[in-house]
Amino acid sequence: LGVLSVLTLRQVATWRDSRTLFTHALAVTEKNWVAATYLGEVERLSGELDAAQAHLEFALEVQKGHVPAMFELARVHLERGKLVEARRLLKRTLRNDAGHAAARQLLERVESETGDRGGMED
Repeated sequence: LGVLSVLTLRQVATWRDSRTLFTHALAVTEKNWVAATYLGEVERLSGELDAAQAHLEFALEVQKGHVPAMFELARVHLERGKLVEARRLLKRTLRNDAGHAAARQLLERVESETGDRGGMED
């Protein structure tokens, strides 16, 4: 029982929060675009935009059609005020998932802010 308690405590430390979980998953697996995407989301939410962008770009290098990574990367660009990049990624998200309501809403917001409904490069 004592050995199991020690092992349990060790695992609890590994899985204590999303950041730790996804960082560990990236460390022990190769080309894990899912873990990279969700770690990027955690980083974006905590304001670590450089780290978020790096993980999200990695996810898209490994799996070009991974919609959650496209959408999260668009949000990173939006938070940085890079509206052209955000718009391009939101349109790409919608090409891959036409029913992505959150991407559609953000795209409408970006186009409203820029006054552009299709003239910027995609």
